[in-house]
Amino acid sequence: MENRSWHVLILFLSAFMVSSCGLHHVSSKDKMCFNRHCIDVEIVWRKKDMLRGLQFRDSLAENSGMLFVFRRSARHSFWMKDTYIPLDIIWLDKAGRVVSIARNVPPCKKQTCPSYEPSADALYVLEVKAGTVSRLGIRVQDEAVLKLNNSR
Repeated sequence: MENRSWHVLILFLSAFMVSSCGLHHVSSKDKMCFNRHCIDVEIVWRKKDMLRGLQFRDSLAENSGMLFVFRRSARHSFWMKDTYIPLDIIWLDKAGRVVSIARNVPPCKKQTCPSYEPSADALYVLEVKAGTVSRLGIRVQDEAVLKLNNSR
């Protein structure tokens, strides 16, 4: 059974995209929870925001990250060009189940950087500070619950 929060997210983002022209992302007070551990997430879905991602940021709080929401499931690859923080990358399917993980992905300061690709199709990708996956014990097949901030 698919997690209802993910369906709510898709409906919310669809309505939000139609009603907002100038906003780049949703409030960072939204949370993605794995078991009892929650991470504050900044949600992005616009192509230009996805391309920038966490580039040029000097730090990332311990329990925070960026959630990328794609229009369709695929093997969305990521790279670390101009990203200054080592990251864990978590790919999730449409039901919010972890399908692939890349741990401790290093920053890349070169012109050509390697790409990191999941082992299965994903609709969502969560980037968090390196070590978070190990610290929280996140594994492939774990389910995430998205808790949207209701104060909008």
